[in-house]
Amino acid sequence: MNNNGKVESNHSEKLHKQFQEIRNILDTYGIEEEIDLDADIPTYVLKFVLMPLNLMFNDTNTTTHDAKITDAVTDSCPVWRQHFISTSYKVNLLASDGYNVFYTSYSNDRPDIIGYCFLNNSNTPHYVDDWNQSQIVDMVWWNRINSFVCATYDAIYTVRFQNNKFRIHPEIRGKWSYVRVATNSNELWVWINNDTDNFDGICIYDDDFDLVRKIDFGDGRFRPFTGGSTSFCLTDKLTASICERTVKGQQRFQVNFNGFEMMNFRTIYVDVIEGNSMIRTDGDNNFFIATGGRKLYMVSPNMNIAHLSLANNSDAIAIVNSRYVVVSGGTCTLEVWTR
Repeated sequence: MNNNGKVESNHSEKLHKQFQEIRNILDTYGIEEEIDLDADIPTYVLKFVLMPLNLMFNDTNTTTHDAKITDAVTDSCPVWRQHFISTSYKVNLLASDGYNVFYTSYSNDRPDIIGYCFLNNSNTPHYVDDWNQSQIVDMVWWNRINSFVCATYDAIYTVRFQNNKFRIHPEIRGKWSYVRVATNSNELWVWINNDTDNFDGICIYDDDFDLVRKIDFGDGRFRPFTGGSTSFCLTDKLTASICERTVKGQQRFQVNFNGFEMMNFRTIYVDVIEGNSMIRTDGDNNFFIATGGRKLYMVSPNMNIAHLSLANNSDAIAIVNSRYVVVSGGTCTLEVWTR
């Protein structure tokens, strides 16, 4: 093929990716989601109050807004129920396989702990073991490989809980000053800052942990919605991340919704950060945010925002099969919300 043909082909492929990304973004819009539970459990409708902010798509000068937040539990819409579960050790990070929760507990004078906690059977013991690797700083479940994915500053591990035992395997090695992980149906995204080769961006892997592509933040275009990132997550249509920002002298969190080329189409400021922050998704259009305080925020890409008032400070979240949200904040108690 001649040079003109190559240019036309590359241009066509780029346009196709952009059109597909816009289509994926438009597919995320919706006002409410009806969730049919088991026959012996009432059917609830999770509703948010719609706030028409008249936002425009813009991948260079993103419009930002302060969000008006409503209480998700009201007399007219009591969609959430709350209970508590005790764990063997304090919980610093959480993830769920869709049935129960996997957690890690930090320790200063002995190896950290990993544990598997059963949510629906209080008579079943919680299984725990020593974590003899460097400290876990992020963890998620990857349904495609039926494993938890744990990030440390020098490796990415998979962890399977089988026959009441943990099976741990290193998958990716590195040296990073920052690392976070997220998964969707097909890919693992690893957001890293590598001081050795000055790489700040995202590495995307397939289910064999082969590198598929990279998104490099080094050229500065992404800085307004990637700098200061503390957490991110994926669906099959978009990415969502939290960045810490100082606004009028206060530390607040900025929520960014991006396409798969990290084209930013929506950014909002929500509230003051009270501790470590984390964002997770149920795989659809609902995103849950902990900020270290006693509020759990629920955000959707079309700007529907609400919060739950928690019993305790929380900075770790796990979403369990779209029905349960489990939070904790460095204590031996899981706060479980059911819808």
